[in-house]
Amino acid sequence: PQYLDGQWVEVPALSGSTYVEFPEPLGRCEVYYVGHSEPVTIPRFLKGLKRVTNRGGLYPPWANQHSRDRVALGLDRVEPVMVDGRPVVPRDFAIALDRAVIPARRAEGLDLGPPCSGLRVDIRGEKGGKKVRHSYYGVCPMARATGVSASIAALMVGRGDVKAKGVVAPEACLNAEAFVAEYARRGLEIYALEERLL
Repeated sequence: PQYLDGQWVEVPALSGSTYVEFPEPLGRCEVYYVGHSEPVTIPRFLKGLKRVTNRGGLYPPWANQHSRDRVALGLDRVEPVMVDGRPVVPRDFAIALDRAVIPARRAEGLDLGPPCSGLRVDIRGEKGGKKVRHSYYGVCPMARATGVSASIAALMVGRGDVKAKGVVAPEACLNAEAFVAEYARRGLEIYALEERLL
């Protein structure tokens, strides 16, 4: 699901291709619509938005085509198929194949890219009567970014900074400025850029 023109729309995964810039070592990367919570939750808590999307991609670029090929072959399916009288889940087969083949290909020189992930949030709107885009972006290993984010949120809850009860999306209960400051304090840089749009 993506939030387009003020409503939720189901779009095919890996559609909506566009390019975005990340800091090195990633640089310019192609990204596509992917399933994630933000297009569903953000419009519920931040009113007046017309478009909320989530795009992602793999690096290096060959990995995106590899994923598309797997889907085209039906290797993303979870319903078992019979192979020599035994049920085999296509997705499990594809994962096992990758685990067996990719390390061997890496030893032969296959480029697996840098061990990092890119994060970028672009916000477009009006400020002082001018069209602007605010961008927040960074690069670091995904496991570290995820773990640090979760630990900051847990500490904020533990300190009593979060008053919401139950299961609540981060944008509905966390102070964004305090969160980003804590993130930076742990050595994870988030860059900010404001650009005037034509």
